[in-house]
Amino acid sequence: MRALGLVASVLTILLLILVGGFLGFVASLPQAETLPPGRAQGIVILTGGPDRIAEGLQLLADGFGQRILITGVHGRTSREDLERSHGIDRQAASCCIDLDWQALNTRGNAQEAARWARANGYTDLILVTSSWHVPRATEEMRQAMPEAHITPHAVVPPRAEWPKWWRDASMMRLLVTEYAKFCATRVRVLVARTASALHSG
Repeated sequence: MRALGLVASVLTILLLILVGGFLGFVASLPQAETLPPGRAQGIVILTGGPDRIAEGLQLLADGFGQRILITGVHGRTSREDLERSHGIDRQAASCCIDLDWQALNTRGNAQEAARWARANGYTDLILVTSSWHVPRATEEMRQAMPEAHITPHAVVPPRAEWPKWWRDASMMRLLVTEYAKFCATRVRVLVARTASALHSG
């Protein structure tokens, strides 16, 4: 009985930690779009959410960056398809917009962005992604290029009602899933950094 009570207590504590962590995660998410504090060298747009590309293109037009990388473009989407669907001027596209078809997930996005940034000599980037995706995407970007300064720019989905997120089953599912992925990313990054430090030492 004492052993069962101990197990129950441990599980309760773990549950409280998880719930508290989740609530803290949700509270930390940007709830409104804010402009970056200043100009960066490059703008990285992660595909996969509504309005991300449009928002990144607007930042470029407003002079917040010199060049854009759109990473995670679907393999069947051509440059011409993307230009047409987002009303991108052909001259602007050839001058200042690069596309990546290789990345299949957030980690891949970060790795491709790191290659692109280093090839262009960029160490100051604006990261454009959905608000719920900002923590994990930023973690992956900083792991992939620790030498760079990353400024997240959150795109808040039009249908997101943050004060009532728990009333929306799809929103709740999205946030719980993203929190689980974020925790897994944090653990993986922590293990990688610890292993690197031990190897260096």
